[in-house]
Amino acid sequence: GRSCQMIEERVEKVKGVKIYLFLILIFAFLSRIIFLWYPKAYIFDEVYHAFTAQEMVKGNIAAWEWWNSPPSGFAYEWTHPHLAKMFMAGSLWLGQQLKIGSDYFWWRLPAVFFGAGVIFLTYVLAKKLFHSEKTALLAALFLSLDGLALVMSRVGMVDIYFLFFSLFTFCLALEKKWWLTAIVWGLALSTKWTGIYLFFPLFLLF
Repeated sequence: GRSCQMIEERVEKVKGVKIYLFLILIFAFLSRIIFLWYPKAYIFDEVYHAFTAQEMVKGNIAAWEWWNSPPSGFAYEWTHPHLAKMFMAGSLWLGQQLKIGSDYFWWRLPAVFFGAGVIFLTYVLAKKLFHSEKTALLAALFLSLDGLALVMSRVGMVDIYFLFFSLFTFCLALEKKWWLTAIVWGLALSTKWTGIYLFFPLFLLF
């Protein structure tokens, strides 16, 4: 009787939450991938990050070395580790093999998936912190509408990758899965040295 009714209500609530989260993620993904190839020009720091990824695909060893002189208007990006640029390079290589679309689309494509992943991790983290489905859904919705998060998910730069791994690190830390936390924190550090600052909140959680 009453128990079955409560279970059914709970199931319906979970289904509703999943539908709303799914719609938010679909919106986030579509808003990031539509016209991704435009403009067909280097945007902001793509002259560093995307350019370096291109040179990696070409097999240019200078992309890995700090002392080389790049072409005018570009620079080999070596101030941070290369993990994010390797994602771009892998996507760019795939696009060249498929011979579909432009390089601009392919070096930006991984950021779309990581950007949508950031929205999902924001939902997960907010739910863990506030124990509220509504709060978690609102957090995901608001971030999906944020202009900076949108832009960083549509360019060949490394910041959205770093944000993804940072949020993932905290989600795991709150679950006290310390080995996995260490691994994913390592991925954040392999994207940007800025990840060293995660040590302080992680130490407090530990």
